[in-house]
Amino acid sequence: MRASYWLPPVVWLAIILWLASDSGSSQHTGSMVLPILRFLFPAASQLQIETMHGSIRKLAHLSEYGLLAGLWLRA
Repeated sequence: MRASYWLPPVVWLAIILWLASDSGSSQHTGSMVLPILRFLFPAASQLQIETMHGSIRKLAHLSEYGLLAGLWLRA
């Protein structure tokens, strides 16, 4: 077993832990995502925008843990 196999999942896990802190909170991601959603969907209500933001965050969780699982399988 070489360290080069284990390094990518460990680094990705560290990134996930960093994003799980306050820096990845919905208030911080909202400052980037909400203006884009408002631009793309100008007729959407505030509730619809917030729902889309929540859905994007949930899909991001699914993607980041799916990638982590793939990296662990490869290691």
